[in-house]
Amino acid sequence: MNPNVAAHKMVREVALGIAAEAYEDAMKDNKWYAKWKATHPGMSIEQLQKEWCRLAWPSFIKVARATLAKMLTENRPEDLKAAIHDALIKDSHLRAADIKTRVLH
Repeated sequence: MNPNVAAHKMVREVALGIAAEAYEDAMKDNKWYAKWKATHPGMSIEQLQKEWCRLAWPSFIKVARATLAKMLTENRPEDLKAAIHDALIKDSHLRAADIKTRVLH
C-alpha cells in the first residue's frame, strides 16, 4: 500500500478490488502481460497481480468513493449503508487533513 495516499480502509479495499478487476482486463493483452512479467522476473502470477494492485489502487480511489456513494442510493441493508456512510465521512476527514498537510509543507 502506498502510505502517502489518504483513504479510509473501506475506500482502499474497494479501490483494490477495482484495481484487481482492471488488472484482469489489462492482462488479457498478451503483449502487456509479457512486458509486465518481464519487468518483475521471478514473480508468480499471484505476486504479479498483487504488485500491480499495490501500485495501481490509488488511481482508483475516486471510482471507489463514487461506487460507495452510489451504494447509499441502492436497496442495501441499513447496517451496510451506515458503515459506508461512516467510512465516507471519515475518508473525507482524512483527505482534508492530507490536503492541509500537503499545502502547509
